Amino acid sequence: MALNSEGSRKRRTEISVMEIPKRIRYPIKKTKTEKLNTRMKQLKRQLEETEKEAARANASRRKLQRELEDATESATLMNREVSTLKTKLRSGRARIRLCKAQSNGRQPKNYSSDSTFLHKQ
Repeated sequence: MALNSEGSRKRRTEISVMEIPKRIRYPIKKTKTEKLNTRMKQLKRQLEETEKEAARANASRRKLQRELEDATESATLMNREVSTLKTKLRSGRARIRLCKAQSNGRQPKNYSSDSTFLHKQ
């Protein structure tokens, strides 16, 4: 029996020695795991913030694009109106020249831009 008690004591000591590294390793692993989880949560928050920032930038870009399209359309309409007004102004000048020439008893000068107007009447 002396061998049994001595063997079981030796065995308990071996088990205790084997368990010590597990006990030491477990808190270290737990600490590393906690650090990694904390880092992962931090990265997820950063990702979410970056995605929100990108969404805001895209919304701003779309708004500016719409404003640009509206401004371009407005400029096109204004250019057409300017062209129309120039045309009306030219034909108004031709009429004024024709009226002045007729009131003075002279033939109107043949202006290249006015000649089509004079021939139509």
